[in-house]
Amino acid sequence: MSKNNKLINVAKYLRRFFYKVQNFIEYRMLVNQKHILFVGGNQNPLTPMLYQQFYQNWQIGHLGLQYELPMKPNFLVNQEDDLQKLVEQAKTHSNHYDAIIILEDINKQMNFIFEVNRALIASHLATKILASNGMLCYTVDSKSYVESKLPSQQPTVKVMKDCQIAHLCTNLGQRDDLETDSLGVGALIDDNKLHDIVKYLKLWADGIKRPANETFAHFQYSTHSTPIVYPELL
Repeated sequence: MSKNNKLINVAKYLRRFFYKVQNFIEYRMLVNQKHILFVGGNQNPLTPMLYQQFYQNWQIGHLGLQYELPMKPNFLVNQEDDLQKLVEQAKTHSNHYDAIIILEDINKQMNFIFEVNRALIASHLATKILASNGMLCYTVDSKSYVESKLPSQQPTVKVMKDCQIAHLCTNLGQRDDLETDSLGVGALIDDNKLHDIVKYLKLWADGIKRPANETFAHFQYSTHSTPIVYPELL
């Protein structure tokens, strides 16, 4: 065999070896990536902002997505009437999810009963797929939850829906259905603080500066000369 042929064979071998190593690294990164499941959030400005925060290092699944987003999820989970089938479908993508965030739909045909049912389904799903030290977060409109001196502009049925979802958060936190050290928390959403709220939700999903279980975070402006947003726990 000529010297040139030997060099060509060595080059081919090194190239194949490089591709194997590269594929192995990509596979390990995929396996070791954290998984998050978003639930709902159709036409909600919070949804694409959360995608932006999680997209780089997390595998994103979405249950109940009905509208196009600027960033696409890594996979979709279709809502099933049979809860066991839903669990099996979710587990085809990952046996354990590190975070589940339940988001409000915002559209003209708001179906509040459907949203409550979907939150119930997501809560059941969390008892089957949420990892130890995972986070289950219920987002609720702060205007439905926090008493205000101003007259409420919220429809009564929406307030009732938000209160039912908030009750789910409290109820699940008091039970032993979730994995050890998992966090069940409510995030009270104000439209003028979305960027800061998204950052806090990402921190909590990463296990950083988490609030106590069963609490609700009401995001407030501090009294500093340059105000910052912080979570007041209720």
